[in-house]
Amino acid sequence: MRIRKSKVDADAARTALWIGALRTAIGTGVLLTPGPLLRSWGFPEDESRSGSVKALLRVLGGRDLVLGMATLRTREQPGALRTMVAASAAVDTGDTVVSLGVAVLSPSARRPAIAWTLVGVPFSALGWRTLDRL
Repeated sequence: MRIRKSKVDADAARTALWIGALRTAIGTGVLLTPGPLLRSWGFPEDESRSGSVKALLRVLGGRDLVLGMATLRTREQPGALRTMVAASAAVDTGDTVVSLGVAVLSPSARRPAIAWTLVGVPFSALGWRTLDRL
């Protein structure tokens, strides 16, 4: 069992806050502009206009917005910051695994799923690495 440091690595905390800020910005963008985002990912026009698809994407954007804001809110609480970094890394890893599965199993969604996977891998790795340093 690893004993937690009583002091937080300042560089790791700064990285965690940058991740939180970026997640907040991405979540806001996804929440506010799901249609253009879907088109930029290569979804067909009819899917980009689908109210159901936009609603689902808005839910994901809201999730990222909340995770990012919660991470920023914990900047003065080392234990809570570690928890939020762990939660964010777990979400990124889950998204990456699901995206990879979609890329393999769904030819019509392969292009955006590969893009999500390529974005998810470094975010997941950075999150887990940052957590290890906190």
